[in-house]
Amino acid sequence: MRKVFDSLTARFDPYLLLVWLFALPAVTPLWQPTITDSADGLLHLYRLVALDQAVRQGVLFPRWLPDLAYGYGFPLFVFYAPLSYYVTLILSFGFGLVLAFNISFALALWLSGTGAFVLVRDRFGSLAGLMASVAYVYAPFQLFNAYSRGGLPAAWAMALFPFTFWAFGRLLWPGDQPQLRFWTSISAILFGLALLTHNTLSLLFAPLLAAYLAVNLLVHFIWGRWTTSPEMESPVYARSFFWTRIVLPVGLAAALGLGLAAFFLLPAIIEKEYAQVYRVITSPDFDFRFHFVSLTELLAWPEPANTGLLNPKFPLTLGLVQLGLAVIGFIGLVYKLLQSRQNLTQPIVAQLTLGFFAALVLVIAVFMMLPLSQPLWERLPLLEFIQFPYRWLGPSALMLAILAGAAGSMLPERAALGLALVGIPAIFFSAVPLLYPRYDTTLPDDPSLVDMMAYEHHSGVIGTTSFGEYLPIWVKTIPHESPLEPMYQAGQPIERFDANYLSSGVEVESSRNGFNSVSLMVESPEAFQAIFNTFYFPGWVAKINRQRVATVPFSDRGLIRVDVPPGRHKLSLRFQETRLRYVADWLSVAALFAVLGLLALSMGPRADHVYLWNTPDPPRPTIKLSHLIIFTGLACLLIGFKTVYFDHVDSPLKRTFDGTVAGIDTPRQVNFGNQIDLLGYDLARTTVPPGQSFELTAYWQAQQPVATAYSALAQLVDHEG
Repeated sequence: MRKVFDSLTARFDPYLLLVWLFALPAVTPLWQPTITDSADGLLHLYRLVALDQAVRQGVLFPRWLPDLAYGYGFPLFVFYAPLSYYVTLILSFGFGLVLAFNISFALALWLSGTGAFVLVRDRFGSLAGLMASVAYVYAPFQLFNAYSRGGLPAAWAMALFPFTFWAFGRLLWPGDQPQLRFWTSISAILFGLALLTHNTLSLLFAPLLAAYLAVNLLVHFIWGRWTTSPEMESPVYARSFFWTRIVLPVGLAAALGLGLAAFFLLPAIIEKEYAQVYRVITSPDFDFRFHFVSLTELLAWPEPANTGLLNPKFPLTLGLVQLGLAVIGFIGLVYKLLQSRQNLTQPIVAQLTLGFFAALVLVIAVFMMLPLSQPLWERLPLLEFIQFPYRWLGPSALMLAILAGAAGSMLPERAALGLALVGIPAIFFSAVPLLYPRYDTTLPDDPSLVDMMAYEHHSGVIGTTSFGEYLPIWVKTIPHESPLEPMYQAGQPIERFDANYLSSGVEVESSRNGFNSVSLMVESPEAFQAIFNTFYFPGWVAKINRQRVATVPFSDRGLIRVDVPPGRHKLSLRFQETRLRYVADWLSVAALFAVLGLLALSMGPRADHVYLWNTPDPPRPTIKLSHLIIFTGLACLLIGFKTVYFDHVDSPLKRTFDGTVAGIDTPRQVNFGNQIDLLGYDLARTTVPPGQSFELTAYWQAQQPVATAYSALAQLVDHEG
């Protein structure tokens, strides 16, 4: 029996199954026929609806989505990272868009735990990897993003960047079986995919990855100089080994990863001058100055869940259990450094480098969320486009997971087992309040383009963007409707050529409308202006009798105008790649062929078989069957707690709304015109120095459907009235 078990675990780490099992309670809120009632969930779902329409018409990568912005079109995928939508679209082929949306979130959470596991397992062992995966999956920011924000692209960024750090770690510290070609290609693929997940989190994670590579290369160089024996290897050989076996593969992988994402990155960066991207930083809603997090918030417990709250407070916390385990892990790293400083082997150096790097990044991330960091936000370029300082909770969650995993590896076996058996349930129970979101009960079973336009109307998010940040700069007056909407509602072909602007005598003999294309046969005794109900943007190309002619913006609405000479002509309008986009596309194609070539060479007949789940430095520690049984039982117990107890029974961590709000500081029952009741309020503090602000949370309940947009005004009265 033992031989069979050892044979199986030699090729597959069974702790990976535990990772997926422990993640099950985290994804149970997604087992619903609708999506959560989140801040951005509908926005991303309707982008998916527009993309689905494009793919069904044979356009696999539509930089311009013609159905957004009431049908005027939008250059969404010129500027917004597309990967998460394509993953979800692939899933929708078997399940439909709404169900695929939930499955995509679940898959991202599962993969995030897997990524944290392999990253930490390579350095600290399987038990440490399990601890890290649970800490990462149940990080408050992860669950808040999935269920309260509905940030699908951010969820995929959180899933892929741990894998990217892991793959580059295999290149930096290759162990006894380097497989340089294989890991160069895998690192490039993962890095390229990660850059295509989420604009702002990539803006955080990519520099951190660059810093991680630089720190590891520096440590590798110093450690190599320190440990190289003159009798065994010459300094010239040592330098050559460092540059050819370490620096070159890492640099090549990074360059190829950037190349794979170039088709998106280059236009997004260079062509941003054509869009109103300043809107994402000029609105107070997106101004970082209004979104710093206090230390009290970062160190707070998530508030108990109440299913009746329409607008629950965002849990902008690090996670106290994760933080406590991280402190233990950091102390263990310091102790190991002191104990091993005279015998620093490669595995120990790699282990300490990852751990101390995580601790340093965690400190930086916490500082960048505090108001003290405002001068840096105002001076560092591009930082303002991150918008919300709390987005540093994303990198913080990964760094805390690394340190939490390190905690167990620094202890004796029994102590490490005990810490895991206490720490994992503690992480789970601390996250339970975040697993009970509200759901959108008004969403159609099969959302359509008409539903998407209705959403744009009642939400005000034109083009499925919060403030119209991707509107072309030629759009001076933001539209609130379009003449195309009745065509969508009637299911008619969308005629983007506007005949209302034609003068008498102009005859349209025939017209054909495709996806991002229009073709007309027109005849006129005199020159005229052809106006199209589509926003002007670089990439729209007009031709008259197959000869290219100029397109220019028309009116404050920024529509497309083409000047047509007298006579009978074939007029066509089509959206295509600009010269820059062609160059970017071919860069990505070249990088893809290079990566596939490296991957093919690594799989040659003389290549050693590669097991992705194994650590790079055999022999691996023995995995005990008894430990697996214990953790399997613990995972099943936590699944039972979630699905049998917490889902059906009120507790201190979760309550079903019964007309009252548990734990409210100042209960009140004040009725306003038999329409709205004030249930009470919370004060963050009762004493406030002059000139400072304070937080007041009011709890309201509507007694009937409210047709008026009410606002609340709080008046301060001192003890003298």
